[in-house]
Amino acid sequence: MNLSVYEHRILESRLGYFPQINNKVHGIKIIKSSLKDLQYRGLVARIRDDDCYYVIPQEIAEKMRTILGVELSKDSYILLLKKIKKTQLKEILRENRLPIYGKKKELYKRILQARIKPSEALNILTSEELSDLLRELEDPKISGTKDEKIANIIDFYKQLITYKVETGDEREQYYNYLVELAKREYDQLRGNNIINKDLEIEQYFEEATKFLFEVLLGHELQEMQGNDNPDGRLLFNNNEVVLWDNKSCENDYTFPEDHYIQFLRYINKENRRVNLFLVIAPSFTKESIKKAPRLKAESKKDTDVGLITAEEIKFVAENWRDYCSSSSSFSLQVFNYTGRLTKERLKDRMEWALK
Repeated sequence: MNLSVYEHRILESRLGYFPQINNKVHGIKIIKSSLKDLQYRGLVARIRDDDCYYVIPQEIAEKMRTILGVELSKDSYILLLKKIKKTQLKEILRENRLPIYGKKKELYKRILQARIKPSEALNILTSEELSDLLRELEDPKISGTKDEKIANIIDFYKQLITYKVETGDEREQYYNYLVELAKREYDQLRGNNIINKDLEIEQYFEEATKFLFEVLLGHELQEMQGNDNPDGRLLFNNNEVVLWDNKSCENDYTFPEDHYIQFLRYINKENRRVNLFLVIAPSFTKESIKKAPRLKAESKKDTDVGLITAEEIKFVAENWRDYCSSSSSFSLQVFNYTGRLTKERLKDRMEWALK
């Protein structure tokens, strides 16, 4: 009868069969019974923490998506629909016999509510429109048949990592992609509408780190005078300071000589003693690690120089409370070390510094 899923559900509800006879909703008893059955079959796993979670094991998740016809997560699908032009969204709705009035947000919400699959929505676009959409994505394959172009678009959005923003602080969305900003993962950053231009990466990497120190670690950011400054400044034991600088790159950070001179200048021009200078990057070469003790020795303030990855500092920000009482505050002493602040070293330092 060429009915959409949305139309099918409406008919079921009008006949009194959705989701059960007499349109009775599923109660907690049947939901628990169904979850137990899925556990018994090995399709979901129950995890107990402070709360209880039901998860699908990663090794079977993709197969289950295929069986259930789930081409994209809701968040990824929304990102795709936001990329599609308003006129094209109207055409998708028109082809599915749905209203085409309203703002763009109303249009793509209507597509979601109607449960129109991504492949079905994209199939309504012309081959040239699909090519135009692919050109806006990061390093996609543009050529091929219409079906191949649709598959390429879905594959691109399928690999995106999406996060929820839980605070009113706009910097949180940058913090969520702290690691991707450090590594300059353009596909994730552009696909999730985090950046529009490459130049924004350094700025948002800096904003993400400020959110980390201020909101998650509870340290007030200190203002700096002039333009020639590191990316951030914090008080340490009232009379000293901690400085940090963000360095994003697609490969390992090499700690070039011009950066070395730059960091040395930041340390020596500071009025207060710089207890620690922290370099935050995606990863470090073996040669770059050797420059940390050299910078400490050549600074006029015996400054510790810590090298930490975005992934490692994010680990600290999200797990430090596990190492102290709920009433304790985060001690910057955790980072007060010259050399590589690896995850294992950070765990050891939190063990004693946060007691």
